[in-house]
Amino acid sequence: MATFQTSRRSPVPTFSRCLIALDKAIELTMTADDDDGRAQQVRDIQLECGWWSAASFCAYVRQSEHLSLLPWEGAPCHIDPDEVDAIIAKGPLNNNAFGAAKLLKKMLKSGVSRWDPSPIDALAAARGDRAW
Repeated sequence: MATFQTSRRSPVPTFSRCLIALDKAIELTMTADDDDGRAQQVRDIQLECGWWSAASFCAYVRQSEHLSLLPWEGAPCHIDPDEVDAIIAKGPLNNNAFGAAKLLKKMLKSGVSRWDPSPIDALAAARGDRAW
């Protein structure tokens, strides 16, 4: 029998939270009014590389937009959770993943999936704040 890790804040297993977040990222990307070409790109990725590649790509796109990332900045979904502390320990100088690692650490501590397409809103919801 498989067991799944849960956070202190969320009774939903980590695996389930990740699937929910990835599905949400796909839905948001496919229904975005601003870029019809993006939806076709996602369909192409899914056909050529499978659901996981398409879903993780959508999470990256949504996080990049939500966080207004610059092209060289990393997104939380691209950070290996096991590497967070090492990335943060290197400091921000010449470390494009620093901000993403700091945010991911907060996300994981709050029970938010690293794949959540709107990490700031998800953190606010986890704290019980209203996200406007």
